[in-house]
Amino acid sequence: MLSKRKLHKLIFDDYVKGWDDPRIFTLDGLRRRGYTPDAINEFCDSIGVTRRGNENIIPLHFLENVLRK
Repeated sequence: MLSKRKLHKLIFDDYVKGWDDPRIFTLDGLRRRGYTPDAINEFCDSIGVTRRGNENIIPLHFLENVLRK
């Protein structure tokens, strides 16, 4: 779930501690999980940019593989 509206609700209803909670996929949350800025940038470069809407789903293991490199 990456919708800002839904993440905002999770944060302000006290389900998570804040925008940097490692359970949510924000940049701060990824950094607290141990992802380096280089790994995040490489992941973004590798998946590319699309204008086809929300049809693309990137598996989580792809992000983890980029971190291992």
